[in-house]
Amino acid sequence: MEMQQGDIEVRVSRLPEGAGFEVHVRGGEIPESRTVVEDVVENLDCLPLVEMNRVTKTSAVAVKVYLSSCGLGHVPSWVFDLPRLTWLDLAENQLTCLPKEIRNLFSLAVLNLPANQLTCLPKEIHKLYSLTDLNLAENQLTCLPRETRELKKLTELYLEKNRLTALPSEIRKLKKLEKLDLSENQLIGVPPWIGELTELTDLFVLECGLSPEVVAEVKRLVPQGCEVHVYV
Repeated sequence: MEMQQGDIEVRVSRLPEGAGFEVHVRGGEIPESRTVVEDVVENLDCLPLVEMNRVTKTSAVAVKVYLSSCGLGHVPSWVFDLPRLTWLDLAENQLTCLPKEIRNLFSLAVLNLPANQLTCLPKEIHKLYSLTDLNLAENQLTCLPRETRELKKLTELYLEKNRLTALPSEIRKLKKLEKLDLSENQLIGVPPWIGELTELTDLFVLECGLSPEVVAEVKRLVPQGCEVHVYV
């Protein structure tokens, strides 16, 4: 199903076995006024399903929403009315912050926010109990909120091209972390507790200005089997 309003194009595709819908938005900036996007999202339950029984009907909701490169200065409010949302892509917009309503997305597993202008994250981020993949690359972050440590299911964290000078201590509590990208931050070093992240398989510190001596120490500290990516 496809709909269009001016330059905005909305494509809805059904996931297998009545699992829900993907909503892709393309075509430039989304205006402040009500748009075709909201009309589509509000009427997902009316779209035909393969099996119109109670199970599939209650599953007829958006579970993946793609809003990259839409010129967004804020996250559209209708996004927070999708409690079963598992995937949210907001890459390449103009976001400077996330609202506290992000806490409503407790089913979210993947949150993509690269290439925005974020300077901080809300403390409500810890309500994203299901989050496994968080991409914050190419923003203006200097730290992470204390509450980040509550993201116990997080396995991938991307922080490249921010304004970090030290590894945020909150990461120490993310014991399931497998991939951590800190590339192109001006890091002074990496703390000894990096070895406590026993599930870590890949640590990216490309172009961080680390001396050969520090790199050697990092390789000594990381868990056995973890690959440290240093040079391009």
